[in-house]
Amino acid sequence: MSIYLPKVKELGEALNVDVKGDTAEAALAKVVEKVRLLQHKVGLPADFTQYNITEENLAQTVPAVMKDPAALSFAMPKELIEAIGQRVVPLGVK
Repeated sequence: MSIYLPKVKELGEALNVDVKGDTAEAALAKVVEKVRLLQHKVGLPADFTQYNITEENLAQTVPAVMKDPAALSFAMPKELIEAIGQRVVPLGVK
C-alpha cells in the first residue's frame, strides 16, 4: 500500500475524508475505511467468495487487465496479474 502514500491526502480530500494534519499512514487508514463503508453501502461483497469464479474466468482477467486504459500508465506483467488473481480468488476455485 505504500505506493498510495504520496497521493493519499489528495485521495482522502476527493472522498471527503478529513485528513488534515494526519500522517500519510493515518490518512491511508481513513481512506481505506471510507472505501470499505462505500463498498458496504452499495452492496458489494467484502471479498470474492460470493462470486462463482472459475479458472477460466480467472484466465480471462489477464488480457482484460492488460488492455485496460490504466495499463498505459501502470502496466503490469502477466505473471503479476496472475499472482494477484490467485490471491484474491479463494482456494478451490471451480
